[in-house]
Amino acid sequence: MEFSIKAVAPEKLKCDCVAVAIFAASKLSTAAQALDRASKGRISAILKQGDFSAKPGSSLMLYDLAGVASKRVLLVGFVATDAEREFNRTRLRAIGERILREVPGSAWASDQQYREADIAIDFREDVPPLPQSAIDRIVALMRAEGMSAKVSSIHVNGWFGDYNKLGMTTTLMHEVFAIDLDADRE
Repeated sequence: MEFSIKAVAPEKLKCDCVAVAIFAASKLSTAAQALDRASKGRISAILKQGDFSAKPGSSLMLYDLAGVASKRVLLVGFVATDAEREFNRTRLRAIGERILREVPGSAWASDQQYREADIAIDFREDVPPLPQSAIDRIVALMRAEGMSAKVSSIHVNGWFGDYNKLGMTTTLMHEVFAIDLDADRE
């Protein structure tokens, strides 16, 4: 299975599948709007019929959508619009900056610039190891802000919501690829 990300008009992309975001209240992402225009409103019609609910992690595969070069179009539910995601990123950054001020020796994880929906505070990877009390303080600050917090061997990760990597991966594999990771584990 190969995945790639390309900056091209989504309706002109000749590939096996194009994935586009649908936000809460059936708000189309920019890419979904382009596919909707190319298909003469087919995506909007599907949403109006109630055939897809744009809940986080939900998906619907469409086949042979007229006016679209891709064989399939995958609608993927997202909870937040671009503006909401920007607001959340700003909020996460402010919380992270507070943690860095209040927990001496902590730092942003080296891959923080690539994170969309969480923050990672380094306590051991690129900084001298911090004591357990500092790690506990990072977790407490995140939780005081209403975040979920998870301690790894090198970072404390914090995010809003009750999702996690395993749960989202399991959902993706089941809904998009019809693979049951629990059954296929053996």
